[in-house]
Amino acid sequence: MDKKVSLKISQLQFVLCTLIVIMHSMNTTYDGLFTSSLDTVFQYLLGGGICQIAVPTFYFISAYLFYWNCDSSEDLKRKILSRIHTLICPYLIWNTIWEFYYYLLWKIGYSEKKIIGYKFINFFLDILNSNNTALWFVKWLIVFSLLSPVIMRLIDNKKVFVVFEIIVTIIILIFKIPYYSILYWTPFYLLGAYIGHSYYELFYLIACLDMKKRAVIILSSILMILSGIFFIMIKWQSYYAILYLRFIGTLCALGLLFSLPIFKNDKHYKIFDYTFPIYCMHVPVVGILKHFLKGVIGFIFIPILVIGSLFCVSAVVKNRMPRLYSVLFGR
Repeated sequence: MDKKVSLKISQLQFVLCTLIVIMHSMNTTYDGLFTSSLDTVFQYLLGGGICQIAVPTFYFISAYLFYWNCDSSEDLKRKILSRIHTLICPYLIWNTIWEFYYYLLWKIGYSEKKIIGYKFINFFLDILNSNNTALWFVKWLIVFSLLSPVIMRLIDNKKVFVVFEIIVTIIILIFKIPYYSILYWTPFYLLGAYIGHSYYELFYLIACLDMKKRAVIILSSILMILSGIFFIMIKWQSYYAILYLRFIGTLCALGLLFSLPIFKNDKHYKIFDYTFPIYCMHVPVVGILKHFLKGVIGFIFIPILVIGSLFCVSAVVKNRMPRLYSVLFGR
Protein backbone atom coordinates (compact mmCIF):
# COMPACT_ATOMS: atom_id res chain seq x y z
CA MET A 1 0.00 0.00 0.00
CA ASP A 2 1.18 3.51 -0.78
CA LYS A 3 2.80 4.96 2.36
CA LYS A 4 0.84 8.19 2.06
CA VAL A 5 -2.51 6.38 1.82
CA SER A 6 -1.60 4.16 4.76
CA LEU A 7 -0.80 7.22 6.89
CA LYS A 8 -4.06 8.94 5.93
CA ILE A 9 -6.02 5.84 6.92
CA SER A 10 -4.21 5.78 10.30
CA GLN A 11 -5.14 9.43 10.78
CA LEU A 12 -8.75 8.72 9.86
CA GLN A 13 -9.01 5.74 12.21
CA PHE A 14 -7.85 7.85 15.12
CA VAL A 15 -10.32 10.64 14.25
CA LEU A 16 -13.15 8.08 14.02
CA CYS A 17 -12.22 6.61 17.40
CA THR A 18 -12.27 10.13 18.86
CA LEU A 19 -15.77 10.67 17.42
CA ILE A 20 -16.96 7.42 19.04
CA VAL A 21 -15.62 8.53 22.42
CA ILE A 22 -17.36 11.90 21.97
CA MET A 23 -20.62 10.14 21.06
CA HIS A 24 -20.46 7.98 24.21
CA SER A 25 -19.73 11.08 26.31
CA MET A 26 -23.18 12.55 25.65
CA ASN A 27 -25.03 13.08 28.95
CA THR A 28 -28.35 14.60 27.94
CA THR A 29 -31.54 13.73 26.05
CA TYR A 30 -32.44 15.61 22.89
CA ASP A 31 -36.15 16.50 22.49
CA GLY A 32 -36.00 18.76 19.45
CA LEU A 33 -34.23 21.74 17.97
CA PHE A 34 -36.63 24.31 19.44
CA THR A 35 -37.46 22.59 22.73
CA SER A 36 -33.99 21.61 23.97
CA SER A 37 -31.43 23.76 25.77
CA LEU A 38 -28.36 25.09 23.98
CA ASP A 39 -26.27 22.59 25.98
CA THR A 40 -28.35 19.71 24.68
CA VAL A 41 -28.43 21.00 21.09
CA PHE A 42 -24.63 21.36 21.11
CA GLN A 43 -24.13 17.82 22.41
CA TYR A 44 -26.59 16.32 19.95
CA LEU A 45 -25.14 18.29 17.03
CA LEU A 46 -21.80 16.57 17.62
CA GLY A 47 -22.68 13.29 19.31
CA GLY A 48 -25.94 12.62 17.50
CA GLY A 49 -24.94 14.27 14.23
CA ILE A 50 -21.32 14.44 13.11
CA CYS A 51 -20.24 11.42 15.19
CA GLN A 52 -22.74 9.20 13.36
CA ILE A 53 -20.30 8.79 10.48
CA ALA A 54 -17.71 7.05 12.69
CA VAL A 55 -18.94 3.44 12.81
CA PRO A 56 -19.92 3.07 9.13
CA THR A 57 -16.60 4.61 8.06
CA PHE A 58 -14.79 2.14 10.31
CA TYR A 59 -16.59 -0.73 8.55
CA PHE A 60 -15.73 0.72 5.15
CA ILE A 61 -12.04 1.16 6.02
CA SER A 62 -11.80 -2.29 7.63
CA ALA A 63 -13.17 -3.93 4.48
CA TYR A 64 -10.96 -1.78 2.25
CA LEU A 65 -7.84 -2.89 4.14
CA PHE A 66 -8.90 -6.55 4.22
CA TYR A 67 -9.50 -6.81 0.46
CA TRP A 68 -6.65 -4.57 -0.64
CA ASN A 69 -4.04 -6.75 -2.39
CA CYS A 70 -6.22 -9.83 -1.84
CA ASP A 71 -6.32 -11.72 -5.15
CA SER A 72 -6.18 -15.43 -4.33
CA SER A 73 -7.45 -18.06 -1.94
CA GLU A 74 -4.04 -18.04 -0.26
CA ASP A 75 -4.35 -14.30 0.38
CA LEU A 76 -7.79 -14.87 1.91
CA LYS A 77 -6.54 -17.70 4.10
CA ARG A 78 -3.63 -15.58 5.32
CA LYS A 79 -5.86 -12.63 6.18
CA ILE A 80 -8.49 -14.79 7.90
CA LEU A 81 -5.81 -16.42 10.08
CA SER A 82 -4.34 -13.03 10.93
CA ARG A 83 -7.74 -11.93 12.25
CA ILE A 84 -7.50 -14.60 14.97
CA HIS A 85 -4.66 -12.60 16.48
CA THR A 86 -5.82 -9.07 15.62
CA LEU A 87 -9.57 -9.43 16.27
CA ILE A 88 -10.78 -12.67 17.88
CA CYS A 89 -8.30 -12.81 20.79
CA PRO A 90 -8.73 -9.13 21.82
CA TYR A 91 -12.50 -9.46 21.39
CA LEU A 92 -12.78 -12.40 23.80
CA ILE A 93 -10.24 -11.01 26.27
CA TRP A 94 -11.77 -7.55 26.61
CA ASN A 95 -15.33 -8.82 26.66
CA THR A 96 -14.31 -11.13 29.52
CA ILE A 97 -12.52 -8.35 31.41
CA TRP A 98 -15.43 -5.93 31.18
CA GLU A 99 -17.98 -8.66 31.93
CA PHE A 100 -16.18 -9.35 35.22
CA TYR A 101 -16.05 -5.61 35.84
CA TYR A 102 -19.82 -5.24 35.46
CA TYR A 103 -20.38 -8.42 37.44
CA LEU A 104 -18.47 -6.96 40.37
CA LEU A 105 -20.51 -3.75 40.15
CA TRP A 106 -23.66 -5.85 40.16
CA LYS A 107 -22.49 -7.84 43.20
CA ILE A 108 -21.89 -4.70 45.28
CA GLY A 109 -25.28 -3.32 44.34
CA TYR A 110 -24.29 -0.86 41.67
CA SER A 111 -24.19 -1.36 37.93
CA GLU A 112 -24.40 0.84 34.87
CA LYS A 113 -25.76 -2.11 32.93
CA LYS A 114 -29.16 -3.74 33.26
CA ILE A 115 -27.97 -7.17 34.29
CA ILE A 116 -30.63 -9.84 34.86
CA GLY A 117 -29.23 -12.78 36.82
CA TYR A 118 -25.78 -14.24 36.40
CA LYS A 119 -25.91 -17.87 35.52
CA PHE A 120 -22.87 -19.22 33.69
CA ILE A 121 -24.74 -19.44 30.38
CA ASN A 122 -25.71 -15.75 30.61
CA PHE A 123 -22.14 -14.83 31.43
CA PHE A 124 -20.85 -16.87 28.48
CA LEU A 125 -23.39 -15.46 26.02
CA ASP A 126 -22.66 -11.89 27.14
CA ILE A 127 -18.98 -12.44 26.38
CA LEU A 128 -19.66 -14.15 23.06
CA ASN A 129 -22.16 -11.51 21.89
CA SER A 130 -20.49 -8.47 23.47
CA ASN A 131 -23.75 -7.57 25.19
CA ASN A 132 -22.15 -5.25 27.74
CA THR A 133 -19.33 -3.68 25.75
CA ALA A 134 -18.75 -1.55 22.66
CA LEU A 135 -16.97 -4.42 20.91
CA TRP A 136 -20.10 -5.56 19.04
CA PHE A 137 -18.48 -3.72 16.12
CA VAL A 138 -15.56 -6.18 16.23
CA LYS A 139 -17.98 -9.12 16.41
CA TRP A 140 -19.41 -8.31 12.98
CA LEU A 141 -15.91 -7.70 11.59
CA ILE A 142 -15.04 -11.25 12.64
CA VAL A 143 -18.18 -12.60 10.94
CA PHE A 144 -17.44 -10.62 7.78
CA SER A 145 -13.89 -12.01 7.78
CA LEU A 146 -15.18 -15.58 8.05
CA LEU A 147 -17.56 -14.87 5.15
CA SER A 148 -14.73 -13.46 3.03
CA PRO A 149 -14.68 -16.38 0.50
CA VAL A 150 -18.33 -15.63 -0.29
CA ILE A 151 -17.77 -11.87 -0.30
CA MET A 152 -14.78 -12.28 -2.63
CA ARG A 153 -16.95 -14.07 -5.19
CA LEU A 154 -19.56 -11.36 -4.84
CA ILE A 155 -17.23 -8.40 -5.42
CA ASP A 156 -15.44 -10.17 -8.29
CA ASN A 157 -18.55 -9.61 -10.41
CA LYS A 158 -19.48 -5.93 -10.67
CA LYS A 159 -23.08 -6.53 -11.83
CA VAL A 160 -23.79 -9.08 -9.11
CA PHE A 161 -22.24 -6.78 -6.51
CA VAL A 162 -24.35 -3.78 -7.55
CA VAL A 163 -27.59 -5.80 -7.62
CA PHE A 164 -26.88 -7.37 -4.22
CA GLU A 165 -25.95 -3.99 -2.71
CA ILE A 166 -29.21 -2.46 -3.97
CA ILE A 167 -31.33 -5.38 -2.69
CA VAL A 168 -29.78 -5.26 0.79
CA THR A 169 -30.21 -1.48 0.95
CA ILE A 170 -33.89 -1.76 -0.05
CA ILE A 171 -34.46 -4.42 2.64
CA ILE A 172 -32.87 -2.13 5.23
CA LEU A 173 -35.05 0.80 4.18
CA ILE A 174 -38.32 -1.16 4.03
CA PHE A 175 -37.96 -3.15 7.24
CA LYS A 176 -35.95 -0.55 9.18
CA ILE A 177 -33.26 -3.05 10.11
CA PRO A 178 -31.92 -2.21 13.61
CA TYR A 179 -28.56 -0.57 14.26
CA TYR A 180 -26.93 -3.60 15.91
CA SER A 181 -27.85 -6.02 13.12
CA ILE A 182 -25.08 -7.23 10.81
CA LEU A 183 -27.41 -6.63 7.85
CA TYR A 184 -27.50 -2.90 8.67
CA TRP A 185 -23.74 -2.65 8.18
CA THR A 186 -23.46 -4.96 5.18
CA PRO A 187 -23.72 -2.23 2.46
CA PHE A 188 -20.96 -0.19 4.11
CA TYR A 189 -18.65 -3.18 4.44
CA LEU A 190 -19.31 -4.49 0.94
CA LEU A 191 -18.66 -1.09 -0.62
CA GLY A 192 -15.32 -0.87 1.19
CA ALA A 193 -14.49 -4.42 0.11
CA TYR A 194 -15.32 -3.69 -3.53
CA ILE A 195 -13.27 -0.49 -3.66
CA GLY A 196 -10.36 -2.11 -1.79
CA HIS A 197 -10.36 -5.04 -4.21
CA SER A 198 -11.07 -3.33 -7.53
CA TYR A 199 -10.29 0.39 -7.10
CA TYR A 200 -7.65 0.40 -4.36
CA GLU A 201 -5.85 3.39 -5.93
CA LEU A 202 -8.94 5.62 -5.65
CA PHE A 203 -7.78 7.49 -2.54
CA TYR A 204 -4.33 8.07 -3.95
CA LEU A 205 -5.89 9.51 -7.12
CA ILE A 206 -8.06 11.88 -5.04
CA ALA A 207 -4.99 13.09 -3.17
CA CYS A 208 -3.27 13.83 -6.49
CA LEU A 209 -6.10 15.97 -7.91
CA ASP A 210 -5.47 19.65 -8.55
CA MET A 211 -6.73 22.23 -6.06
CA LYS A 212 -9.89 23.15 -8.02
CA LYS A 213 -11.12 19.55 -8.17
CA ARG A 214 -10.29 18.99 -4.52
CA ALA A 215 -12.17 22.19 -3.64
CA VAL A 216 -15.27 20.79 -5.38
CA ILE A 217 -14.98 17.57 -3.37
CA ILE A 218 -14.51 19.51 -0.13
CA LEU A 219 -17.47 21.84 -0.71
CA SER A 220 -19.88 19.13 -1.89
CA SER A 221 -18.87 16.84 0.99
CA ILE A 222 -19.47 19.53 3.60
CA LEU A 223 -22.87 20.45 2.10
CA MET A 224 -24.05 16.83 2.01
CA ILE A 225 -22.95 16.20 5.60
CA LEU A 226 -24.68 19.39 6.74
CA SER A 227 -27.89 18.37 4.99
CA GLY A 228 -27.88 15.05 6.85
CA ILE A 229 -27.22 16.74 10.18
CA PHE A 230 -30.06 19.22 9.51
CA PHE A 231 -32.58 16.39 8.95
CA ILE A 232 -31.42 14.73 12.16
CA MET A 233 -31.63 17.94 14.20
CA ILE A 234 -35.23 18.61 13.15
CA LYS A 235 -36.01 14.90 13.73
CA TRP A 236 -37.48 14.48 10.24
CA GLN A 237 -37.77 10.78 9.41
CA SER A 238 -35.02 10.08 11.96
CA TYR A 239 -34.24 6.51 10.89
CA TYR A 240 -33.76 7.44 7.23
CA ALA A 241 -32.02 10.73 8.06
CA ILE A 242 -29.42 8.96 10.21
CA LEU A 243 -28.91 6.24 7.58
CA TYR A 244 -28.49 8.92 4.92
CA LEU A 245 -25.94 10.78 7.05
CA ARG A 246 -24.01 7.59 7.77
CA PHE A 247 -23.80 6.60 4.12
CA ILE A 248 -23.08 10.06 2.70
CA GLY A 249 -20.88 10.93 5.66
CA THR A 250 -18.71 7.85 5.11
CA LEU A 251 -17.99 8.75 1.50
CA CYS A 252 -17.54 12.43 2.33
CA ALA A 253 -15.20 11.71 5.25
CA LEU A 254 -12.94 9.75 2.93
CA GLY A 255 -13.10 12.46 0.27
CA LEU A 256 -12.32 15.17 2.82
CA LEU A 257 -9.42 13.21 4.26
CA PHE A 258 -7.55 13.15 0.99
CA SER A 259 -8.63 16.62 -0.15
CA LEU A 260 -8.23 18.96 2.82
CA PRO A 261 -4.84 20.72 3.04
CA ILE A 262 -4.83 20.13 6.83
CA PHE A 263 -4.17 16.44 6.16
CA LYS A 264 -1.16 17.09 3.95
CA ASN A 265 1.06 16.65 7.02
CA ASP A 266 2.79 13.31 6.53
CA LYS A 267 4.10 13.04 10.07
CA HIS A 268 3.06 9.90 11.91
CA TYR A 269 2.20 10.64 15.54
CA LYS A 270 2.54 7.85 18.12
CA ILE A 271 -1.04 8.24 19.27
CA PHE A 272 -2.21 6.88 15.89
CA ASP A 273 -0.80 3.48 16.94
CA TYR A 274 -3.15 3.27 19.92
CA THR A 275 -6.53 3.73 18.25
CA PHE A 276 -7.68 0.15 18.87
CA PRO A 277 -6.56 0.03 22.55
CA ILE A 278 -8.40 3.30 23.20
CA TYR A 279 -11.52 1.86 21.57
CA CYS A 280 -11.35 -1.37 23.60
CA MET A 281 -11.05 0.39 26.95
CA HIS A 282 -12.96 3.67 26.64
CA VAL A 283 -16.57 2.82 27.58
CA PRO A 284 -16.12 1.98 31.31
CA VAL A 285 -13.75 4.94 31.74
CA VAL A 286 -16.32 7.25 30.13
CA GLY A 287 -18.96 5.81 32.48
CA ILE A 288 -16.86 6.57 35.55
CA LEU A 289 -16.07 10.14 34.49
CA LYS A 290 -19.73 10.88 33.75
CA HIS A 291 -20.41 10.69 37.49
CA PHE A 292 -18.04 13.58 38.14
CA LEU A 293 -18.31 15.71 35.02
CA LYS A 294 -21.79 16.80 33.96
CA GLY A 295 -23.36 18.85 31.20
CA VAL A 296 -21.42 20.48 28.42
CA ILE A 297 -18.26 20.61 30.59
CA GLY A 298 -18.30 16.85 30.88
CA PHE A 299 -19.09 16.43 27.20
CA ILE A 300 -16.03 18.50 26.26
CA PHE A 301 -13.50 17.26 28.81
CA ILE A 302 -14.40 13.56 29.14
CA PRO A 303 -13.11 12.67 25.63
CA ILE A 304 -9.87 14.59 26.29
CA LEU A 305 -9.30 12.85 29.62
CA VAL A 306 -10.25 9.41 28.29
CA ILE A 307 -8.10 9.54 25.16
CA GLY A 308 -5.16 11.10 27.00
CA SER A 309 -5.21 8.63 29.90
CA LEU A 310 -5.73 5.53 27.76
CA PHE A 311 -2.98 6.63 25.39
CA CYS A 312 -0.58 6.83 28.35
CA VAL A 313 -1.69 3.46 29.74
CA SER A 314 -1.40 1.78 26.34
CA ALA A 315 2.04 3.28 25.68
CA VAL A 316 3.35 2.15 29.08
CA VAL A 317 2.06 -1.40 28.60
CA LYS A 318 3.52 -1.57 25.08
CA ASN A 319 6.93 -0.33 26.22
CA ARG A 320 7.16 -2.30 29.47
CA MET A 321 5.26 -5.48 28.51
CA PRO A 322 5.20 -5.79 24.71
CA ARG A 323 4.09 -9.45 24.73
CA LEU A 324 1.13 -8.67 26.97
CA TYR A 325 0.26 -5.70 24.76
CA SER A 326 0.34 -7.93 21.68
CA VAL A 327 -2.04 -10.44 23.30
CA LEU A 328 -4.44 -7.82 24.66
CA PHE A 329 -4.72 -5.76 21.49
CA GLY A 330 -3.55 -8.03 18.68
CA ARG A 331 -0.95 -5.46 17.63
